[in-house]
Amino acid sequence: MNSIIKKTNSGLDHLDIIIADIDGLISNKQDFIAFILIALGIEFMGSFYDEKDFNDFGQSDTRFKNALSNLFKNKWYKNNGDWMFKDFRGPLIHQYRPGDTILLTSNCKNKADLKLHLRSVDGKKIFVLEQLFSDFKLAVQKFNNEIKKASNSLNKAKINDGFMSIVEINFSDQDKILGQPTHFPESSGTTTYNPTVLTNSKKKS
Repeated sequence: MNSIIKKTNSGLDHLDIIIADIDGLISNKQDFIAFILIALGIEFMGSFYDEKDFNDFGQSDTRFKNALSNLFKNKWYKNNGDWMFKDFRGPLIHQYRPGDTILLTSNCKNKADLKLHLRSVDGKKIFVLEQLFSDFKLAVQKFNNEIKKASNSLNKAKINDGFMSIVEINFSDQDKILGQPTHFPESSGTTTYNPTVLTNSKKKS
């Protein structure tokens, strides 16, 4: 049995994947999952403002708010970073639900008017998926523009180095005799004798 790296995506490539996945979720009216990916994407962008490893613990709060402060055009996000981390990012990632003071809706599934985004009702803030995604993409655009500047505070190594690899695993006849599984799922969910899997591209020492 052996594995072959078919492709390695950089941190910048990974951000493009996140956007494409959110687009796909919206097209399929999977609005709740799209909100979760946006929360992850915000924190991911913020990780390029520090010198710590992607896997370092205890960085989520700082990274999430770094992205809001440095990249989002609407200053409401920066001014409410603590609240967003507590009631938006935190519950979505750890509890698979929004916090108590936020209402999530969408145009793709609920026909919600984008103008409702950030309005309040009964003491709760409304988030409309498509408007939040539009603001997120503007932040990504600003991020890409920052990269092009000669002097910026971004971690260039984290942007350009390998972040995630697509790996193909090959099994020989001997592996089958020894009882190794002959079918592994691809990232797409199908099965194959020469499977493709995703893996962290960080080199092991």
